[in-house]
Amino acid sequence: MGDFDRASMILDITEKSRPGEPRIEELRSQIKTLKAQDKEYNDLMTSGNTLADRENYEEAKLKYEAASLKKPSLDLPKDKVREMSGLIKDAAAAAQKDQLYAEYISKGTERQTEKEYELALSSYQDALSIKAGDVPATNKIN
Repeated sequence: MGDFDRASMILDITEKSRPGEPRIEELRSQIKTLKAQDKEYNDLMTSGNTLADRENYEEAKLKYEAASLKKPSLDLPKDKVREMSGLIKDAAAAAQKDQLYAEYISKGTERQTEKEYELALSSYQDALSIKAGDVPATNKIN
């Protein structure tokens, strides 16, 4: 039994012992509102976790930001936002490296086709400087 259910049960008991108590309905309304906010927060966090597990960091970050707005006093959604920001930054850096690697391989292949072997070798070595031990780049050199 959750806190909201316990609070509702206490209100039921209070209502029986104090029929017509004016604050009971006000408190029931507050409990209902808080319960709905709690559900929204939990749903946002669950969605964020699912998206993060699927490596959809941008969307996960948005869910965690929304969850943080629902419960600004909690650190967990803020921590998750920072974590997603780091993962987004790391993914962007990796994509940039992949693009540079592909450019070096492409230049190397082009230069090899043009029989500019020294320049081709240099391009393949540049590719290896980005992805050390990469088999395709190593095979091009050998």
